[in-house]
Parts: sequence; structure tokens; C-alpha cells
Amino acid sequence: MKAHKLANKMLPAWLVHRIRVFVEGREFLWRNPTFSQFGEDAVLAKLFNERAWRKAAEAGVKDLEVIINGFYVDVGAYAPIQSSNTYLFHKRGWRGINIDPTHESIVLFKKMRPNDVNLELAIADKEGMASFTNHGLSVTNSLMGTGTVQVRTRRLESVLDEYCRQPINFMNVDAEGCNLVVLQSNNWQKYRPTFVLVESDDVMNNPLDKAIWKYMEDLGYGLVGLAGVTMIYEDQKK
Repeated sequence: MKAHKLANKMLPAWLVHRIRVFVEGREFLWRNPTFSQFGEDAVLAKLFNERAWRKAAEAGVKDLEVIINGFYVDVGAYAPIQSSNTYLFHKRGWRGINIDPTHESIVLFKKMRPNDVNLELAIADKEGMASFTNHGLSVTNSLMGTGTVQVRTRRLESVLDEYCRQPINFMNVDAEGCNLVVLQSNNWQKYRPTFVLVESDDVMNNPLDKAIWKYMEDLGYGLVGLAGVTMIYEDQKK
């Protein structure tokens, strides 16, 4: 049994939470070439590099376009460091918008990434309130099911209208069963990230994942990478 599952089973919830907060704040515990769960950040960094070389070759120049002040949007951000697809880029000077309806998560983001925009809300198909299953700092939190608390919901387009002030280099979507809803709530004519990462259990056999694939394809995004359960799409129109 993994350590965190054993702790959840044997220790009181308040103590597990305090341990989790302590560990999350000690970056040295997560020092690896990648901070993502399945190395998504390393794959994405490579894709950005390959894209730069490709664009340079198409333009007939030798100098690569280096992204200095990149921008990301993370829907279902979960944690500032552990299993984060954005933290590697944050360390390189990039900034962005982190969205998660879990209160404990946003408390950590505000403490550890104060220069980002950190929003405690859920992305949905309409503005309002919704039932949310909250287990604290857990990847199983979701709008699916009966829910344990009420959380604020907004469309992604509305959030980006308010907070996005520059082109989006990449967007990460991990909304536990609500990924298609998140994607559909964006204005793709106005906000087109170069890369979009979407958690996907089985893109070939899961009907919902196949729907996401088709949706992204219709938008002009091609599937260019796979890291663990994360599908990586690239804008083919740029």
C-alpha cells in the first residue's frame, strides 16, 4: 500500500492535511527533471523546442524563438508543485492562471505562487453554483456525483476575459470527468493556446475521450503527444 493511502487510512484527516501542506512546501522533496505525474512537462518542453526549430526552418533563419515570459492556464490545478504540469515552466519565469474549486489547493497556490492568478472556482457550462465532492487535497475531487459542498462556477471564456492579458502558450485541463465541458466553455476564436493538455484515460475506446479528440480536431488541433494519461494537442493553424 502506498504511503499516502496508508496515511489516509490510519491517521485523522486534520493530521493528513497538515502533513500534506508541510510536504508540498518543501520543493527539494520533488526535485526531478519533471514535476508532472507522467513527465508531461518534460514532453511539453521538448515539443516547444521542436516547434521553435520547425518555425525557424520554415522562416529560413538560424535563431530560435525563445519564449521568455510564457503564459499558461491550468484548469484543475490541484497543487503548486506535486504532479503539476505548469511548475517547471513557472520556475523558468512563466506565469499564468491556476483554477481549482478546492479551497485547500488555492490556499497553497496563493502562498507558493503569489505572482500567478489563483482562483477558487470550477469551470462549467454556466455561471452560478454547483455541488462539488471535496476530499481536501485530493485528485478525486469532482463536480461529478452528489457533491459535499457548493462551489462557484464560471465559464472559461468569462475567466479569460477578466484575467488573460497575453497569448496563452499552453493550457492544461484536468477536471475529473468534466474536461469536455471545460473545453466547450472556451471561446476558441479569441483564446487559442499553442498546446492543450487534456487528461484522458483511453482516447481510443472511451466515448468521452473520443469526443474530446474529435472536438479538438474540429477546432484545428492535432494530437501530437501522449504522456501517461495526458493527451497533448497542438494548434495546427498557427
